[in-house]
Amino acid sequence: MSNGLDPLNPRPRAIAGLVLAGGASLRMGSDKALLRVGSERLVDRQVRSLAEAGADPVFVGLPFGGSVAWPMPARSVAVRDSQPDCGPLAGIVAGLESADADFLLVFAIDLPRLHPDWIRSLIHHTRPGVGAVPVVEGRLEPLAAAYPKGALASARARLQRGSLSVQEWAREGIQAGWLDTWPLDASESPVLLNWNRPQDWTQP
Repeated sequence: MSNGLDPLNPRPRAIAGLVLAGGASLRMGSDKALLRVGSERLVDRQVRSLAEAGADPVFVGLPFGGSVAWPMPARSVAVRDSQPDCGPLAGIVAGLESADADFLLVFAIDLPRLHPDWIRSLIHHTRPGVGAVPVVEGRLEPLAAAYPKGALASARARLQRGSLSVQEWAREGIQAGWLDTWPLDASESPVLLNWNRPQDWTQP
């Protein structure tokens, strides 16, 4: 199952990845993509982990317009937010539009503990047409989730009407049946530690 196979449908699921790197990093005070985990930039680590887990291609979500201020990671493809100043939902829409895949794995840039085995577990919790969103202490984690290609229409509609909360979009997906929850226990949840402020920046 770790290879994205479903027992009732043995065709391998096509999996793409998206690292959301289009935020302003205001609380951190510097670009989170360039923070280091050992000798590796965080953006390189995220792309590598997704690729090793089987995602192909791996997109790096960048802000609407402008130019990239740093070299893109190897094995990655740049996609730009579909609209300016619309938060992560605009990046997710751009990723879903670009992905010729059954599922898009979406991860915020500031998750230094993500690793390929955990990402494979996330893939394992998907099923045909239905993605998976982790739940930690009752809260959805929609920026570390797997979304089916069919979620694009819903995301576009929310973006067009200015309903930009990814939490609300994920809850809509659960109600509509294209998203399942994956409750994480205490041993699994630390993988979703995030770096928001300078004091959070410690080795994972």
